[in-house]
Amino acid sequence: MWLRFLALVLVGSVSTLSAQSAPQKPLKMSVRREWEGARTSAPLSLRAFIKWDHPELLEGQLQVQAFVNETRISRWTGIETALSGSEQVLWFMSPRPILLDKTERYVLQAEFLSAKHSFETEQLDVEVRERGRRVMVIAILADHGATAFSGLGAEGSSTAFEQPLLLQQHLDVEEGPDLHVHLSQLKPADVPADALRFLGLDALLVSHEMLNQFRSVQLDALRVWVLAGGSMALIQTGPLRSEAQEFVRSMSQNEWASAARQSRRLPVGVTVYSPGFGQLVVATQALKGDSAEWARVARLMIRMQPIKSQSLETSNKLRLRASAAMNSSNQWPSVIQPLEPRPRVSIDELTTQLMPQSIQGMPFGLAASVLACCLFCIAPGDYLLLGLLKKRKWTWALFPLVAFGFTGWMAHLAAEHNGRNDSRTWISLLDMTTENEVVRTSRLEMTYGASGRTVAHPVQDQWWTDLRQEDLVQEVPADNASYGFSGVGFPGTTPSSSRVPSSELGERLTYFGSVPGNYVVEEPVRQWAPRLQRITTLGSDPELANHPLPQVDWNSLIAGDISAIAPAISKVWPQAIWKIQGASFSTPWQSEQALDTNDFRTQNVLQIVSGVTGKPSGENTGVFTLLTEISPTAAPDCEDLIITDRTTAVIVNEVEPGRYIALRVLLPLDMTSRVKLGKP
Repeated sequence: MWLRFLALVLVGSVSTLSAQSAPQKPLKMSVRREWEGARTSAPLSLRAFIKWDHPELLEGQLQVQAFVNETRISRWTGIETALSGSEQVLWFMSPRPILLDKTERYVLQAEFLSAKHSFETEQLDVEVRERGRRVMVIAILADHGATAFSGLGAEGSSTAFEQPLLLQQHLDVEEGPDLHVHLSQLKPADVPADALRFLGLDALLVSHEMLNQFRSVQLDALRVWVLAGGSMALIQTGPLRSEAQEFVRSMSQNEWASAARQSRRLPVGVTVYSPGFGQLVVATQALKGDSAEWARVARLMIRMQPIKSQSLETSNKLRLRASAAMNSSNQWPSVIQPLEPRPRVSIDELTTQLMPQSIQGMPFGLAASVLACCLFCIAPGDYLLLGLLKKRKWTWALFPLVAFGFTGWMAHLAAEHNGRNDSRTWISLLDMTTENEVVRTSRLEMTYGASGRTVAHPVQDQWWTDLRQEDLVQEVPADNASYGFSGVGFPGTTPSSSRVPSSELGERLTYFGSVPGNYVVEEPVRQWAPRLQRITTLGSDPELANHPLPQVDWNSLIAGDISAIAPAISKVWPQAIWKIQGASFSTPWQSEQALDTNDFRTQNVLQIVSGVTGKPSGENTGVFTLLTEISPTAAPDCEDLIITDRTTAVIVNEVEPGRYIALRVLLPLDMTSRVKLGKP
């Protein structure tokens, strides 16, 4: 008995000593999403925590690799950092993967790279909904210590104001997986100071009380995001401080017309503005969180279609699926998933348009000079010199050496010249206000590599992502004419029925540095194989700083005088072509030059930009069955570039061979009721 008790004591002592002697991890790492949900198509905004417990200095870089199942699809390496008994927080962005079903896993693998230490990698499963599902993310700026959101109190539940935003609770069982809305609770200190990090949000709800706590850099970032297309709702709860008041004043532009207010049945005290390409909803009086008035404001904040909002209000049900259509070939009904973003870019058409018209090889003068040197070495050098030296027998050795030497030199020069002769062509879509302020730039760029290698692109304050064809392919029913579109992207393109997941695409882009601040993108380029990218800038693209833009008095057009547009455009861009399009015009009004031009490439660019800008007549698919507009995503499908139910002026000009600038000017909502455009 005593021996057994002694043995148990000894075993417990040994276990305690082993636990105390086990080495503790001096470095702790974790990676989390910045928002609680992963918005559809938008890049993932991630936050990495690094904690070093030892007082000695630790130098190195954090590297995060993204895997779909076991295939690496992207990699990010941060800047050099130093830790000494401290903790650091790093932000970075990663392309959103394509997951076809729930069996696929999206895994982040974090590792700290140090020359003096070796650490184990940390793995984290990140929840990302599979493609074919619409995920919305709404950020709410609320005091976490309060029982309810300021200005939206309710007698019942303190979270009653959240119910109109949770659209998934109004879906039927079969539609449940189609839509999910995440509500992300934030503190003012967690609001991004970089506008591009707002790409993961559909909308933002904030009170005066919270807005007063924003720093100036946060207000600047928020302003840039709203002007570029973001949606924000502001609930008045008290006086604003000077910086916040100036922010609201600058955003209170282009108030909605009374007709638009009546269609939404907005309550008294709610005003809607259209600053730039975005939306600002201001409630100047307190609303009850469980009231019908707040529900209308909430649905407007997420830009729900008026007909969907009214149907939801009357029936408390939300129908998303498109009605079934009979396929003429097999008579089986086929249904489009209406909430999945559809590509707005035809990859084949874009590649054809941006392909260089000619490939410049080695200059003729250089090739002729090398050949002349070769002949000089053979004739005077070999024949005459060896004859004078009476060593003609050396010709058997010298002539092959000269021939092989010049052949190798010529091959080296050709590879050196062609290897650096990449072709970069692009179409830049500049979204501009009527005050001629550029609020967003989307550059669709093609790199046509002269040799197979990895190309590095320095990037600053922009988001760089791929426009790969595999990413944009979707399943399209054979009888797609009944849905108002044909194929992928534009009418007339060939539909495809295959979709390739991220796990089969392999690694695409590699990021180094502070994403999205100052970083380098490396992309693999194959010889004579086009690579397409989308580079998004919330604001003006520095790449276009050397290209002056026409300054048009758009107020004259709004007043009804269209004659002032052409001279202002021709003064800067004599060869530009332009058109005015919108939902209220069955036929766009085009400039005479656009109709008569022989420059078919520029005409094709105008058609591409027009196709990206507006929905084809009768199209009622994609997220636009539910939403009227989309906040910026900078995604490859370019779905966020659509402008619905608005009058837009589109101007296209070729500023360099193969490089085009397309201005898109969004005119006020009530512009069409005041202007007479004349004959189209």
